[in-house]
Amino acid sequence: MNSERRQSANTQAKFNDLPDRESLFLSTRGTPYTYSAFYSNWTTITKHAGIKLNPHKARHCCSHFLTQKSLHL
Repeated sequence: MNSERRQSANTQAKFNDLPDRESLFLSTRGTPYTYSAFYSNWTTITKHAGIKLNPHKARHCCSHFLTQKSLHL
């Protein structure tokens, strides 16, 4: 996380030293990774994988799986 984020960030602060107003996820251009960019990437990846799954449903599937394995978030 520290090394990958700092490659694109304007600041070289480590994860624990980031101010609250700083975006956690960045694009390769150093700009905040927006929901629309995420959703566009998600759609491309799921289409390529041949699955139909939205991020909300994926989150619930993951939490259900972890709960069944007794791994609590």
